[in-house]
Amino acid sequence: MKKENEELLINKIIDFLAKADVFSNKPKIRIDYLGDKIDNYSLEAVPAERIVKSFIDGSKRKQKIFVFASRKTYSQDEIENLENYKLFEYLSDWIEEQNDDENYPNISDIENIEEIEAIEIIDSPYIAVVSENEARYQMEIKITYIQN
Repeated sequence: MKKENEELLINKIIDFLAKADVFSNKPKIRIDYLGDKIDNYSLEAVPAERIVKSFIDGSKRKQKIFVFASRKTYSQDEIENLENYKLFEYLSDWIEEQNDDENYPNISDIENIEEIEAIEIIDSPYIAVVSENEARYQMEIKITYIQN
């Protein structure tokens, strides 16, 4: 895939995630950079096998796996921590609904990609890093698509 097409696909995925109704405002989601401020969001590539299957016609089923992460406040206040967790749970549910409805990013302007087959949650949300008053919450998302 050309570099421009790769960037287009990633930007379409970011726009797709930013549209989720779990966010009160459209969040700024960065590529591979979370930053140190609360309520930052990041989409980070995860090493994974790229080609899942090759077809006789030369097309391929490919996958991309990302970590979707956010820095949130963290404390002994269970209500606050539960709100952070619920945001990720609701986002997971929203992604599953979009996948069930086959409502994917529009990729018609990306050369050589025929269709997105699935956007799935690989693992449930969890805290990856915690300090005294903030935590990094994250979950993994897998995108499967056909490239010709």
